[in-house]
Amino acid sequence: MQVLMLPTWFPHREDQVSGVFVREQARAVAARHDVAVLFLEPHGPLGHGRIEVTGKVEEGLFTVRVRAAHGPLRKLWLVLALLAGLRRLRSTGFRADLVHAHVFRVGAVAVVLARIAGLPVVVSEHNSLFLRRVATRVELVLARVAFLGADLVAPVSESLREAIEAYGIRARFRVVPNPVDTHMFHPGDRHDGSSRRLLFVGRLVPVKGFPRLVEALTEVARSSPFELEVIGDGPERGAYERLVERLALTQRIHFRGGRPPEEVARAMREADLCVISSDWETLSSVALEAQASGLPLVAPAVGGIPEVVRDGGVLVAPGDAGALARGIEEALGDRDRFDREAIAQDIRARFSAEAIAGRWDEAYAETESIARRRLLVRVRAAAGR
Repeated sequence: MQVLMLPTWFPHREDQVSGVFVREQARAVAARHDVAVLFLEPHGPLGHGRIEVTGKVEEGLFTVRVRAAHGPLRKLWLVLALLAGLRRLRSTGFRADLVHAHVFRVGAVAVVLARIAGLPVVVSEHNSLFLRRVATRVELVLARVAFLGADLVAPVSESLREAIEAYGIRARFRVVPNPVDTHMFHPGDRHDGSSRRLLFVGRLVPVKGFPRLVEALTEVARSSPFELEVIGDGPERGAYERLVERLALTQRIHFRGGRPPEEVARAMREADLCVISSDWETLSSVALEAQASGLPLVAPAVGGIPEVVRDGGVLVAPGDAGALARGIEEALGDRDRFDREAIAQDIRARFSAEAIAGRWDEAYAETESIARRRLLVRVRAAAGR
């Protein structure tokens, strides 16, 4: 099939981390289908009313990027920009058999365009606002347009599906998680020193709960030797570094900044324990990467994290620094109970690119079947008239 991917988030020149999980979804699909990505980038320093379209192969995916400065009618201008990208794709000979949108915002537009073109449409959902119960009225209108108009809606976790349904939205749901690169993230030689190597990977923003982790580690420091490596950057880094200094933990907690995926994978192979302290996670790419590396995990039981972790870690009560400290101490005190190869094997079976590609094959087949039945109903209705 020729599959057109329309992401709301995707790596771009100002933020190479944004939407990496969407790119991994597209790459998994591209192993079995012809995939093109059409991404409307955040507007940059373009002249008023200008549209810039580029297209090239990136990470094995033909990617058309559209940048548009806001015109006087912003929504209309964005639609015109999207159509310009579609024209570029068509000029290459690409003719979509199916439209696959990521996140309801672009999904609403995808449903309209797909219906005009007579194409089936799938909407993947990654947004945590449903879990957090903070969707606005406008967002709910867009979500209903996207989810009710799509042939299939694919939340990345069961918890996200339940959160969407809690808003009273009914659709054809099929959960399809994000994949993890199990060729990059895999077990390695186990560290065998006396000090315990802890690892935190994530953006340094409030939702990741880093101050709660620091509070938990002040308790752990009283009884257990450890060093925490912090990989990631963000607007709160300066404040978090000052917090660590104020609590006299600078000899134990080391900020490394953002690192390329290869270095993250190596750090996971060398660590004893990965810690997550987030308030919300729809699925958690870090949890997948850590478990694919065979790395035991201590994390709050929020969102899709319990769907990732089976026997590979300790789940704790959300928002509780004391519970997080006890979970870390438990995992460090009994780390021999974790079979790192078994943890990785479980993740490969459920979340590898190959496993997720198979699930998308099933989802696309179901989508085509639904679209054919819809077309048959329309033909019969037209014949009846």
